[in-house]
Amino acid sequence: MLKTIIAIAIRSEKPVEIEPGIFDYTYKIIKGIRAEVRQKRHTFSNADGINTQTTVSTTLSILFKNDKTDRAGRITHALYRGNLYEVASVGQFPPRVNLLLGDDSKLTLLDLGE
Repeated sequence: MLKTIIAIAIRSEKPVEIEPGIFDYTYKIIKGIRAEVRQKRHTFSNADGINTQTTVSTTLSILFKNDKTDRAGRITHALYRGNLYEVASVGQFPPRVNLLLGDDSKLTLLDLGE
């Protein structure tokens, strides 16, 4: 298994007041998490032979302690190999958490509060 170091973003449990009357979630960035690349799948869809589309899905497995506020369920982004990805799904298998990486994030680390 390929091992790597990632960073994750955890959304706050409830929206907080950013400015008077404006509420939004805040994010906590946790860096230096050791992860294992569990599955990397390449899918090629070639309907007519001209426009081949490639889909790559990556699953990362991390050791992560959950708590009663469901921190693991609030993981929204992962920084993997220098790219910030949205987390498509979170699978909890205590003490491990599997993160299925989705599309590239529209947000940056600065938007997340880093």
